[in-house]
Amino acid sequence: MESWRQEVKEKEVQLRQCQEGHDRLRAEQALPGGLAGLIAARFMDDRGIASQRLLAKVAKSPTAALRPDEVFSYRAAGTVAVSAKVEFPEGAAPWVMAMAELLGPGGRKLKVVRLWQGPLSDQPTATTVVIEAEATEKERQGVFTLKAHEANGSRSLILPEVTFP
Repeated sequence: MESWRQEVKEKEVQLRQCQEGHDRLRAEQALPGGLAGLIAARFMDDRGIASQRLLAKVAKSPTAALRPDEVFSYRAAGTVAVSAKVEFPEGAAPWVMAMAELLGPGGRKLKVVRLWQGPLSDQPTATTVVIEAEATEKERQGVFTLKAHEANGSRSLILPEVTFP
């Protein structure tokens, strides 16, 4: 009888988490898409969204398990983001980002609020990732290091010298 009660409690917790996730998705869907959605979400200010290409700043190693390409940083009202095309050797297991952090001057961390990874095909050799963090104008100053990791931590994408426009 006690195990049944425990199972019911666990299912109630799972149901509550699903309901919260559903509510969050509904709230996000209530905003329009495209530029109108950016304005409605208050990511646009009078300076718009600025971007800069970081590829020249990121060293590529031909022997690395993960090779970044097409790296950009972005700044909008209250938020920053880094996007990168991540290449991995043909035949290697696909790389799936599970967590990321943006470390700034003095080891200061920005609060990562969203991770996104493009879909993977059956035999992928590249994927695109986006890491978004909250940052005030003051917090986004300086040089950052982006660290993105797989769930098991065996392969990591590390991008030093990330700056935001």
